[in-house]
Amino acid sequence: MAPGPDAHAASTLRAVTYRLSSVPARQLPALVPHVAATLPACKPVLAAPQSPSGKDASETAVLVHKLRTQISTLLQDRSAEGRWSGVVLCKSAIELGGWEMLQKCGPWVRGLLGILTKPDPPTTKVLAIVALTRIFALTREYQTLVREITTPSLTPFITSCLGILARAKTVDHGTQQLVDTVLESFSRLLPRHPTTFRPHLSKINQFLSTVVARSWPGEHALLSVDGLAAARSLYAQLPACAAKNGFKEEWEKTFQNVVAAAHQAADKVFRAVIEDWESVTGVQPPSTTNRTLEQVAQQLEPDKCGFPAWTGIYAGSGRLIGLLELLAELIAAPTTPSGPVSVRVAHLMDLLTRVLSITAPAGQKKKSQESGIAFNDQIGKKERNDLFTVLPQIHVAALGLFEVLVERFGQSLSPVMEFFIERLTFVFQEERSLLHVRAASYSVLSKALPAVGSTLPAAQIKSLNPIMHACCEDLLPRENDPTPNATPQMANGNKNQPQVSINADAFLNNTKNQAPQQIIPEGLHESAYDLLPILLTHLPAPAMDSSIRARIDSTAVLIQHEKALLASVLSLDPRGSPSLLPLLARLYPGSPAVESLLRPRVPAIRTHTYGDPNADVEEDEEDEDDEEATATPEKKTEQAPSPVQNKEDDMQVDDAPVDQKEPVAVRPRQAVAAAEDQSQQEQEEPSSFPEKRPSTETEVESRSPKRPRVESPPRDVPRDELREPPASTLPAAVPVETVYGAEEEEDDDGDVEIPTLVMGDDGDEGSDDEE
Repeated sequence: MAPGPDAHAASTLRAVTYRLSSVPARQLPALVPHVAATLPACKPVLAAPQSPSGKDASETAVLVHKLRTQISTLLQDRSAEGRWSGVVLCKSAIELGGWEMLQKCGPWVRGLLGILTKPDPPTTKVLAIVALTRIFALTREYQTLVREITTPSLTPFITSCLGILARAKTVDHGTQQLVDTVLESFSRLLPRHPTTFRPHLSKINQFLSTVVARSWPGEHALLSVDGLAAARSLYAQLPACAAKNGFKEEWEKTFQNVVAAAHQAADKVFRAVIEDWESVTGVQPPSTTNRTLEQVAQQLEPDKCGFPAWTGIYAGSGRLIGLLELLAELIAAPTTPSGPVSVRVAHLMDLLTRVLSITAPAGQKKKSQESGIAFNDQIGKKERNDLFTVLPQIHVAALGLFEVLVERFGQSLSPVMEFFIERLTFVFQEERSLLHVRAASYSVLSKALPAVGSTLPAAQIKSLNPIMHACCEDLLPRENDPTPNATPQMANGNKNQPQVSINADAFLNNTKNQAPQQIIPEGLHESAYDLLPILLTHLPAPAMDSSIRARIDSTAVLIQHEKALLASVLSLDPRGSPSLLPLLARLYPGSPAVESLLRPRVPAIRTHTYGDPNADVEEDEEDEDDEEATATPEKKTEQAPSPVQNKEDDMQVDDAPVDQKEPVAVRPRQAVAAAEDQSQQEQEEPSSFPEKRPSTETEVESRSPKRPRVESPPRDVPRDELREPPASTLPAAVPVETVYGAEEEEDDDGDVEIPTLVMGDDGDEGSDDEE
């Protein structure tokens, strides 16, 4: 018999403990990755309760105890290599062992806390913080472990981490990763243990005030992008540390302070232009008349949130961007454990309206009056140009804030969405050449159109044409522009033009000198790809221009966008444009959605069906027989025999003329011979009418007739014109409608006499010709 899973896990654990005991601590970093990858095979043993009864159970318990002892020894090892190996093995054992490892991990927690106070490398401290955070998160489900492990260990952990943040002065990769890990750990633990974090709130707030609202990325390089996001998330969760029932008031106070600080930064950053904006919440814009402004845009005192002062237009724009992103984090952060809060959407919309009311001039040749911007004469041209340089980044942050609002409130934000979409189109017209602005515009429209797209007026839908056109352009494959011809061309053949110096290298076809590819920001293609089907689904098709609709359909076909093709098929153009269903079926033949469009499985609803369930089948067979019998003979002029007709069948088909009222009947061979003799006698008699050649255009190749059913008795073809049944008792062939020569038949219908065609063997045809 093959060994059981427990036996295999025990043997693997035995090998792991042997390797750890036989290798020196300084050489363990090369072995630990292999050991950590082998430990998952030992999970049945590590997670099983260790009972002292039984020989096998005692051996397994000894192995698990030996592993715990080895990890504890490594965490207290004198070498940094040994401590690093102990941290990695501790994290792996905690993840695999569950309750059995957590209840006895007290020595490990003390060893990990000791590593944070030792001069170990940043990588070791990062792993120790990750392991401690995971232990605190797993023990939350067990109140006993919370009292025994988390409560006495969390305070020393917070103190050690705050010491790391206070000493983080140098800018290197290890320090940046360590600070990011501390902030991420705090943001995960603070909502679960707000009471424990409350005494340390002032120190945490002091550190966050220097980094959360960045002045400029270069000034706070000790935080990465992920670390900055973790810092904002932690700042948004600080109100949870308030006293009992004080979370709501603290959150609203933080919200109002951030909005006020954003207006303070905007007063300094936007001073180069005269703002055409009126507040609806009582915010007074700064007066630019009869007041001498500073030489440099700066804020000398801390703002409403306590964030430090800044100097320069770039620092001020960075502060404004940071405050907008902080507002977005405040809105997106969950508040379920502490209760609901009141969000004043009017204050946010007032701030967004102010930010989006200012745009950079669309071109260098346009004046300020043409673009709707009035410049402040007290500010120099350099600061004004710097403002227009950073303005698109401010707009991207504002669009991100509104996107969070739409995600958070959904349909409740419908009254202000129409106004915001109007501001969005205004900003997009001026800054559509910037890739980040286009990406942010596509993303926010993808969230807003499902809520209000079907209710937008036709004029506003038409204003979205530039955005829809740019969306299609960004989805199509890009090609490098050809290298411009460097050879000067003589205008109008004038040979007296002055000579121009030419670079000889320009005549060489150097591929390295071609126009470089434009760097596409992350998220541009994804946001445009997501927006394309939403335009077809949530915008009314009659209100969309035909050119834009054709552009969207062609883009969906070229990039093979399944969702956009489905949306185009389901939202038909009322102007009669062809459907994309054939292309969709060809591109995605195995898609269930396409299959449901092509062949919907909707059962037929039958009425008056009572009694035997087989009655429907019998009725269907009778209907098929009636359809074959009641078909009109005017639809076919000739009937050819089936190629699979049995040669032993002694029957022939007699095709009646088109104007003949009798149905086509199948007669025996004797009747056919008698009819031929009678026709020959009639031809020998003199006729007073001139003979006319029968029209050969009416004789077309017909389809093979259906073979008569052998199992059922033959029936006559019912005709309203005939009172008597036909001579033959076999089913008649159904003629088809003549396609060619229809006009000639109508003209010569009464004059042309079509002879009877006899379909027989080759020998009979030869005898007929001789006669």
